[in-house]
Amino acid sequence: MMNRILRISFILLVFVLTSCKSKPTNTMASFYTGNNVECISADMYGNEIVQVFAQGRNRSAAIAEAKEEAIKTVMFRGIVTDKKQCSVKPIVKETNAEERYKKYFDKFFKKGGKNRKYTSVRRIAFQSNVIKNGITYESYSVEVTVNRKEIEKRLVKDEIIKINSYEK
Repeated sequence: MMNRILRISFILLVFVLTSCKSKPTNTMASFYTGNNVECISADMYGNEIVQVFAQGRNRSAAIAEAKEEAIKTVMFRGIVTDKKQCSVKPIVKETNAEERYKKYFDKFFKKGGKNRKYTSVRRIAFQSNVIKNGITYESYSVEVTVNRKEIEKRLVKDEIIKINSYEK
């Protein structure tokens, strides 16, 4: 009798453990802070080091997305943070400049475009896999160095922005 109760208990336990298996859900909530781009530091040479949370179908796509997001943030939105050296205004201060100079910025940001020479990757950390609409994306935290001074020079040369003598 006791042997039979043990067998039934063991079978019920196995049944409960196997039937409670849930579908894994991966979210970015474990590391995502609400900002895609966070400033780490800035140096006296005009470089800004930012941390970007990006995702892509693979590692290289996520890194390319991180570089593009870093440049767009520095150019159009600026980075506001409590770190004194990082509170910077956007390079392009004109409202809707991205739409106004659409051809220029499409060419600038195209794959293999001019934007690549203004960024470099310092560190990459895998975060998690994210599933969206049945497709798995890899999520990374990427530290990107953006050469702000060189971007400014390029945009002045291409007549996208003007720097007044009091802004230097």
